Formats: sequence, structure tokens, C-alpha cells
Amino acid sequence: MNKGILDRGLQDILQAERELRQIAEGEVSALRQELVKLAYKLAGAELEEIRRKDPNAPGSWSAAQWGRFFTDQLKSTPGWTKPEILAERLATLQAERQGLVKDNDELRGQLAVVMEELERFQSLGVDAIAVEAEAKTPTVSLKWPDIPTKPPARFAPMLSRGDRWKREALVLNMMATRGWSLRLEVLEALGAMVNVAPRSGSLKRLIDKGLATNGLVESQVLTMYLSQPSKLAVLRLTDEGRELCRLLGWEPVESDWEKLIRYHNGDEQEAHTAAVLSFAFHARKRGWNAETVPDTGNGKAQPDAAVEKDAEKVFVEVELGQDKPKKWRNLAEMQGFVAICAATYEKRERLVGECKLDKIQGRATDIESLIRASEPPGPLWVDHW
Repeated sequence: MNKGILDRGLQDILQAERELRQIAEGEVSALRQELVKLAYKLAGAELEEIRRKDPNAPGSWSAAQWGRFFTDQLKSTPGWTKPEILAERLATLQAERQGLVKDNDELRGQLAVVMEELERFQSLGVDAIAVEAEAKTPTVSLKWPDIPTKPPARFAPMLSRGDRWKREALVLNMMATRGWSLRLEVLEALGAMVNVAPRSGSLKRLIDKGLATNGLVESQVLTMYLSQPSKLAVLRLTDEGRELCRLLGWEPVESDWEKLIRYHNGDEQEAHTAAVLSFAFHARKRGWNAETVPDTGNGKAQPDAAVEKDAEKVFVEVELGQDKPKKWRNLAEMQGFVAICAATYEKRERLVGECKLDKIQGRATDIESLIRASEPPGPLWVDHW
């Protein structure tokens, strides 16, 4: 049996298991958010007061604590004085949970089918899998740059030949001319251009084992903290990579990551850097032009990002911590409102609540919501007030 087929099969199985886990974790997070929404509708003022005393609430609540909260509201809130109403809502949530369990079981069944198919291939002695079709038209609006048939002589030992060289050059072009730093963003664009799944091992190896190993691209993994730690691979051109791009006729711009390092202590604020890069990536997926650390011409406000679409430009603060009233006021004074990207739904709700108390108008989003509504992309802003 061809070892490559077995390895790819095992990778597919591991990826399927990761996706199952991500789906389950996402659904648990979604159910928790629905509880928070319901709590706000039922007793928003009381919940805000609880949050002031305990910043971790209600995200850290156990099932018993949620039960006590709803029981207290059942006794005191108009419209909830009948136990059957609460029982009906709880029954609905239980039914939704059962549906999620069923979906999870179905996915596990699909995984079992994949494993059976892999065993069938092994028993047949198949030693090749369909190769990706490289001649198809790219499915994104990016255009292929002019790429010579061979890399410059000095860099030839570091690079590949033929179509693989063209892919390497396309990655360098996107990084040099667009300043993209998030590996996933580069992979998605590259995959669309060559009609290959962006998470395929061949594309990842092209960057990690090819360009990075040969010293043309520097790669690093950053961690940001949402409901759970999330890791993002980020990229930037090395001096050698920049020189190669210039030989190819592409003058490198300062990348998103490099701007954050230079202006916002990006090396010291790893989680914040990852969050800003993630926000810019998801904004572009939704048709916005995005830049990090924009020049506002205003000494007071120094936002983390700016997004622009249909002649509308919005300066955005990416905030992972607590409310910062002075920052919100400076931003509102500059553009008439605040625009906030938080880490999670719960943190977004808290920041929005603080802005409302301070009578500051604005719009907000959060990275977890953007990730969940990424395929197909949903709206960039999920809250306006």
C-alpha cells in the first residue's frame, strides 16, 4: 500500500475528528450565548449588576447557578410568574440539545464511512489519488502576476520548478504587494487561485516546508484567548524574501503584522496582535478593505484597524480586556461613533453596555461570531446602537 495514501487518509481522519470537536464546542458556546440573550431579555439590569460584582459572570456559571438565576426571575418578573412558561423554554432547549447530539452522531457515522472507504482503498492496492486540477480558472478576483518560468538564478536552489514554483511566487506576491500576514488568508487566496482546498497539506507544506525552511518567509504561531485558546500562524517576508520580490519586480509593503510590531508593541501583546490580524482577515472576507494601525491624523485616537467599503471608512478598536472609556470617547469624537471588535459575545455585550451607559453611539462585532459566520461570510457588524 502506498504510504502517502495512508498518511493522507490518517490526516483526513484527524481533520474530521477536529472538525467534530469544533462543531460540538461551537454548539455549546452557541447555547451559552442563547442563555445570555434570554437572560438579558428577561432581566438585563439585574444581569449587568451581577457582572459588575463578578466580571466572569455569566460565562463561568454552572447549570445550578443558571437555574437559581432563572428561578429568582420567575418569582419577580412580570410575564414569568407561571412555571409552565419556564418549563416550556427549558423543554425547547433540551430538544435543541438532543438535536445537536443527533447531528454529532450522524457526523461520527460519516467518519466511520470514510474509514471504511480508506480500508477499501487499501485492500484494492490503490497507489494514487486524484491529483488536484491546476489548470482551472481561479475562483477569486485576484489576478496572476507576471511570473518568470524559472526563479532568479541566485534563489533557484531554494525554490521549486514548474507549477510549484509559480505557487511559491504567488504566495510571495500576495505578501509583498498586499501586506497579508495571516497564513490562513494567504492559503485561502492561493487555494482559490489554483483550485485546491486551502487547508490541504500540499499548500501548507509549500509555505512551512518550502518558503519558511529556505529562509524566505518567517513564520510564527500566536495565541489569542476567546472562549478557549485559539492559535494563528502568521507570516512575514525575511530580508532574503524581500530581495527576491524586488528581483521579480514587486516592491514589498509593510505587512499587517510588521505594523503592529512597530506601532503597537505587537511582539509583547501577542493575543492582541492575533486578534487584530484576525479581525482584518474577516473584514476582507466580507468585502471590506482593511488595514492595521491606520494613520488618522488625530493625535488622541490611535485605533487598531480601519475598514472601508462603499466610500465608508470606519476606525476600529480591537479590545480583548476591560472597557476603556477614554479610548471610546476619543474615537467617538473623531468619527462620531465607536466601532469595537471584542473577543467573544459575552465581552462584546459588556463593552456595548458600558458604551450605552456612557451615551456613546456605535457598532460592534466579536471574533467568535465572525468565525462562526465565516462560511458563507455574515455581516461584519453584529450590533448597532
